[in-house]
Amino acid sequence: MRAVRRAVREERGATAIMVALAVTVLFGFTAIAVDFGDVVQERRELQNGADAAALAVAKDCTTQPTCGPAGATADAYADGNAADGQSTIDEVCGTGPGLTGCSGAPTLPSGATGYVRVRTSTNDPDSDDPSQIDHRFAPIISDAFVGKTVHASAVAAWGAPGSADVLPLAMSICEFNEATGGGSTYATPTGGTPPYSGPQEVIKFHGDKGTPTCPEGPAGKVVPGGWGYLALAGGCSVDLDAGGWTAGETGNDPPKAPCDPSMFVNKTVLVPIFDDAVKTGSNQSFHIKGFAAFHITGLQLGGGGSSWTINPPAGCASSERCIGGWFVKFVAPGDVFGGPSLGAVIVKMIG
Repeated sequence: MRAVRRAVREERGATAIMVALAVTVLFGFTAIAVDFGDVVQERRELQNGADAAALAVAKDCTTQPTCGPAGATADAYADGNAADGQSTIDEVCGTGPGLTGCSGAPTLPSGATGYVRVRTSTNDPDSDDPSQIDHRFAPIISDAFVGKTVHASAVAAWGAPGSADVLPLAMSICEFNEATGGGSTYATPTGGTPPYSGPQEVIKFHGDKGTPTCPEGPAGKVVPGGWGYLALAGGCSVDLDAGGWTAGETGNDPPKAPCDPSMFVNKTVLVPIFDDAVKTGSNQSFHIKGFAAFHITGLQLGGGGSSWTINPPAGCASSERCIGGWFVKFVAPGDVFGGPSLGAVIVKMIG
């Protein structure tokens, strides 16, 4: 009996040791899981903040005279994406006006003309070391596991759109150059939102009188001024490439349903700019140089019993078809770089 009791006691002791070891291991795994989850969440917030910061600074770089207070802009967007409202901006660099150059510059996609890189890291004011996120359980296992500094990096690139889905009208390079001084001056506030200031442009259909320096149609090898309708295959937009040709629409009617003036008026729209136009009527084609942004304030379009007349531009005779507004700098939707710089840009993440 004594031998049996001794064996039972020894077995209980071994079991207690195994349970203690199992509890220790289980606690260790729990500690690792909880603290790892904190690190993953911190990295997610920092990455979201770096992405938002890079896009915001890139927009300023492309629509403002300079990239502005890039550090302050980046800090505001990075903090705004942190649950505790805190992050550290380690670097804002790139090729935009006012930015310092980056060491180890990224490889840009074809057609991109600039970039900005933002690097962020942990800023935890409640931690003994603000540069680290505190581990809650791991220090029980070892004093070496007190916390971790988490980093994130984002790169946004920009450039003129190489292709675009646009409303079905094309404006002349002559009118664009006349209104913007060859692409050097845009409506103020540059890069801002309406209302814009300064005299509005009145661009007339290329078969109408036009301006003294931009000749009227018919279209020929000497590029006319004004604008022209584009042929639609369906819907109310045309997918075009910079450097390509597209068919013109015959007749003088405004675009038909599902097109509607509300798609144009008081909107900043991406318009193709043509630098050559050949033939007339059903054989007319426009060569698309690139894409500009035009904020339309009024229309006077009509013909064949149809009429789109909303806030008709001053100086547009009752018999003329005109579009009024301003050429502006504008960040447009898009994914393909490659066109010439005409005020419209696209911005996208590349790293």
